[in-house]
Amino acid sequence: MGGKLTPEHARTAAAYATVELNGFPSWLVDLVEAHSAEVEKVLGTELDEELKMGAKCQHLPVVQDLTSADTRVKQLLAPRLLSALSNWDVDSLGGEGGQYSAYHLEQLITILEVSCGEDDRTVIASECESRFTKDPEGLLALTWLRGLFRFAPERGVQIFEDGLSAIDEPKRAECAMRALASLFGDRDSSFLDIEDHAVRARSLGRLVRCAYNYVKREDDIEHEGAYSPIARDNAETARNYLLSALLDTPGPDACSVILELATEPLFQHIPDRLRLMARRRAASDAEFETLSPDDLAAMEERFEVPPHDRDGLFRVMMDRLDDLGHDIAHDDFTDRRTLRTISEEVEMQRTLARRLKDMARGAYIVTREDEVADQKRTDIRLSAVRGDHKAAIEIKLADKRWSLADLEQALRNQLVGQYLRHEASKAGCLLLSYDGTKSYWVHPETKDRLNFVEMVGFLNDAAKEIERDMNYDVRLAVFGLDITDPAIAPAHR
Repeated sequence: MGGKLTPEHARTAAAYATVELNGFPSWLVDLVEAHSAEVEKVLGTELDEELKMGAKCQHLPVVQDLTSADTRVKQLLAPRLLSALSNWDVDSLGGEGGQYSAYHLEQLITILEVSCGEDDRTVIASECESRFTKDPEGLLALTWLRGLFRFAPERGVQIFEDGLSAIDEPKRAECAMRALASLFGDRDSSFLDIEDHAVRARSLGRLVRCAYNYVKREDDIEHEGAYSPIARDNAETARNYLLSALLDTPGPDACSVILELATEPLFQHIPDRLRLMARRRAASDAEFETLSPDDLAAMEERFEVPPHDRDGLFRVMMDRLDDLGHDIAHDDFTDRRTLRTISEEVEMQRTLARRLKDMARGAYIVTREDEVADQKRTDIRLSAVRGDHKAAIEIKLADKRWSLADLEQALRNQLVGQYLRHEASKAGCLLLSYDGTKSYWVHPETKDRLNFVEMVGFLNDAAKEIERDMNYDVRLAVFGLDITDPAIAPAHR
């Protein structure tokens, strides 16, 4: 198409695209790819003129067509939509104008949700937050709030609570009911699109409490026969939906939130039910994922399934390190004396990385010194062959150069603080190689002398404490690789 149409012909074709019934014609995508500038100018100009009439017209044809258009067409006009969003006029609204403006604003936000990049999403969320905060009782307040929940749902929960607090007590319950009905009354789960299960559970817990506080069960309306739902009915639907969404959220955080609700006065009508659902949720989380035919073949051949999540990769990592330690201590061809000659950590990293690579058996991929955030480099990284999860191994030679305080700092600040920051990298191990040259480490509080095994135990306790403090967002361990000669009882006296 690009070689056959002149720019003038492309502008003419773009103009004809606006008169197609029931959306843009299918060929518009090809025209965008061949003559994007011409299409953007024609459709963009028409879009700008329509948006100027937003408060006066019930139907804006180009805006309506964009809602069902191909993503490439939406992306082409996204900059104009962003500009319109930031300049949206609310000063002259009233009567039907407010309804029309809210409807068209909702259309713009819906289009931008699927067409803008991450930086623009942040800008849109900030704009929605600012507009709602400025006038939480205004004609467009709920539309701005819905937009905030689309682009930053966790932030939306906080702003929603703050907005209710800013409203006078006599109006607060009514505003809360209308907001809940608007956000969740039609079971639109896109407003709760939070990938992190822990964050989702905590956000839902706050919303459930809010719903049960302002949409009282004792005030529920009982209908007989057919009826048209009103705002109160939609608010009741929202309340039930939010609780169901929480019960369906996997992870230990959801179980904790559910158990907390069971102890609170708002939920004294169903405490036993909530405790039962928390147990069922935990049981469901404990179930293994259904294995694919390839996974079954791998299990038959290797007696294990390649890990696909954080916990699975963590278990495989620790299993391989246990095997590595056992081989060094007891294999007929052990080279532990050679290993004891290594005095530089970088050389130990290479040696152990090669051994872990040889032991992979298709479960992971080994890389060294991968660059992570802020130009930090991991000693060894294991990447799952299924999914994008990664585990980091930080190696230290447990000799005179490192005190116990130094090693604990490496665990907290280096391994966790630097290498386990990304959502896909939440499993780590501090590996301490011990050659026997240092006889003890000093306990930082009691000042007791700890041997190597006791020192590793102390650091593992610290690792478990870090896991708890981070609400189990990471899996963490300290592994002691003892390359000294094992104590063996003599065969003869």
